Amino acid sequence: MLELVKQHGSASKVAAAAGTPKSHLSALMAGDRGLGDELAARLETAHYLPPGWFDVQLAQAASARAQAIAMLFDTLTPAEQSRFLRVFEAVADEPTRTKLSDWGDLTDNAKDAA
Repeated sequence: MLELVKQHGSASKVAAAAGTPKSHLSALMAGDRGLGDELAARLETAHYLPPGWFDVQLAQAASARAQAIAMLFDTLTPAEQSRFLRVFEAVADEPTRTKLSDWGDLTDNAKDAA
């Protein structure tokens, strides 16, 4: 999304071309809203992107994040790796937690359990 905003000069222009309010784009960029198939398709059409362009971008970003996490994990001590895995499992079991700021209590609990 940031790439589109850079190319077009503003989030307002990107949103207007797709017929969506700028507030939707702002919420999306802030992580408060998901993209969704319909909005992705409208943005792709409005900006002459191939169908599925956003899917590819998200997959590439996820792959890069996964690689970075794996590299970081390898630098942890066994105890830190165990703590990390407990936190990860707790987050995976609670799908409503979507922001890192929500993880504080989980990391505190994981530390207490160690």
